Amino acid sequence: MLDPVLIHALLALASGALIGLSLGLTTATSYAISDLVDWPPAGLMVLGGLGGSFAGLRLAHHLSGSRQALSVVFAAVVITTGLYIVGTGMDALTALI
Repeated sequence: MLDPVLIHALLALASGALIGLSLGLTTATSYAISDLVDWPPAGLMVLGGLGGSFAGLRLAHHLSGSRQALSVVFAAVVITTGLYIVGTGMDALTALI
């Protein structure tokens, strides 16, 4: 039997995902109806997201035996993403100063 705390955590996660999906689909539909979507780049973004999801799922499954390895990989992805965002935003920030 599953731990009640785990069940509540999974329900919270699923609820958040459903809300995010609903908002995303609503926004995407609104933009598509208004003809504000540039379809070729949007299609590439969807393909990239699917590919990244598949790769991430395989990597998580491969690393699932080691909780520390998962934490290290996740931290590396978050830090790399943050550094990329800061690096690409520095030009805009220095332009304001």
